Amino acid sequence: MGWTVALQQYGEKWRRDRTYFHQFFNQTAVENYHEVQMKYTKVLLKRFYQSPDDYRSHLRCSLGGSILEVTYGIEAISEKDTLLVLSENTVQRCAEAGIPGTYLVDIFPILKYIPSWFPGAKFRRELNQLGKQVLEMRNKPLEIAKTSLKNGDARSSVVSALIENFENNPDRPDDYEEIIEQVTGVAYIAAIDTTNGVLLHFVYTMLLHPEVQRRVQEELDKVVITSKPDADKFNPERFLDERMPAPDFAFGYGRRECPGRYFADNGLFIIMVSILHVFNILPFEGENGPELPPKNHFDSGIILQPKPFKFRIIPRSPDAIRILEELDY
Repeated sequence: MGWTVALQQYGEKWRRDRTYFHQFFNQTAVENYHEVQMKYTKVLLKRFYQSPDDYRSHLRCSLGGSILEVTYGIEAISEKDTLLVLSENTVQRCAEAGIPGTYLVDIFPILKYIPSWFPGAKFRRELNQLGKQVLEMRNKPLEIAKTSLKNGDARSSVVSALIENFENNPDRPDDYEEIIEQVTGVAYIAAIDTTNGVLLHFVYTMLLHPEVQRRVQEELDKVVITSKPDADKFNPERFLDERMPAPDFAFGYGRRECPGRYFADNGLFIIMVSILHVFNILPFEGENGPELPPKNHFDSGIILQPKPFKFRIIPRSPDAIRILEELDY
């Protein structure tokens, strides 16, 4: 994963790759992706309505489809799409490998120097295989996009724009193909699990704080939408005070600030607002009445996410049912 902009050492190559990434994901550029983000939000709403128990898969596939189409011009509506299945499996394996203590080498770092054939070096073989799988997740959609370009049937995408820009530029860098791999790969791989984690937290938080959910819905009904969660006390209204800084710390600071923050912000806003506009997020009805998930019920791993939990998500009104049944994407 050292090829990703996020993990590169600071230097000329890092600045160059980040500059190319910024061209396609700056605050102005991401406005071009609203239509695609709305398309996959409709897919998500429809699937929540039809099979809410599979919410985790619906979230990940909707996000994966959105970033696939923006980055590579590949439409991936079906949850059985081979690229979505590959990405879901890869991200899950990366999350498991990132849990401290998963491998003995986490406790005894000196083991990283033993060869893969040595007894007890199973971790090296597994991580080598995972590295190949990550590269397959990066390279497979890129090859599909390149083939579509050659065939003349490619959708507009980051890949198509990069290739056209480089091919029409006689002063292009010698390693321009590597730049394309870097920019598109980090956009695809980095976006899925992080954004999915935020949306799982959103559903979990709305479930635990129904009074906040109602207030947001009231504002939505008035077409005035303002809601930002806080880590210590769940009091979104505090950010309505202009003296309070926006809670953007999740994206980092300075030169290491997440370059995809504007795309993520837009996508999260569209999905959260759309869900609360047509659905109520309610506790699961067990044998003894409503059951809420426990607080601080999180998985360990690279991305902190709520553990699987049960809940009900039902349309808010007959109008919401009509909207959901008429959704077309």
